[in-house]
Parts: sequence; C-alpha cells; structure tokens
Amino acid sequence: MSTFRDFVHEISGGDKMDISEMTVGVSASGMGEYRGTLQMELLTKTADDLNTAYDTIKTSVDMAWQGASAEKFKNDLRNMIDAIIEDLGHEYQDLDSRLKELEQFYYDQDRMLAEE
Repeated sequence: MSTFRDFVHEISGGDKMDISEMTVGVSASGMGEYRGTLQMELLTKTADDLNTAYDTIKTSVDMAWQGASAEKFKNDLRNMIDAIIEDLGHEYQDLDSRLKELEQFYYDQDRMLAEE
C-alpha cells in the first residue's frame, strides 16, 4: 500500500514537476485531475477493497457456517458495507465542494494579482 506522500508525489508529477511552461498561477486541469484522483483513491479503490473483503468473508462463511444466522450475518455485513460506501460518497461530495471553493478562491487571487 502506498503512503500519502507517494500519492502526492504521483499526482504532482513526481520528479518531473516544472514551472517553465506555466502561464497562470493556477492550473484548472491540474485541479480537476487532483479531484478526479482523489475520487478514484477515496471512493473507487475503497469500495473495491470493501467489496473484495466482503467476497472473501462470504466465501469463508459459506464454507464453515450454515443456516439462517449465516444468511443474516452476510446480509448485515453487506448492508454495513453498502452504508459505508454511501457515506464515503457523501463525504467525498463535501470534500469536492470544498475543493471547488478553494479552486475559485485561487482563481480570484490569481486574477487580482494579474490586475494589480
């Protein structure tokens, strides 16, 4: 599993980071890519990991546990995982809204600097 530092290094271009072609202080495409990468890492990968864990647990339960209580356990676990994934989606939407606010703030600051 990569660290947060590795994640930042990867999305920032790593050792290729360079401002020689920069024309404005804020990169619209960079902010969009950053939000997209966050969505992929926070939502998609986490949901995939949770679903994989569920499948593994379900397989183990199916091999060792029979009856109504086993079915209830699997249904309850599935419902909890679905709730976590849904909550993560809401949290991501809140984070994305805040990042869009910050993006607008950066654009406004950049525009004001250019006008001075």
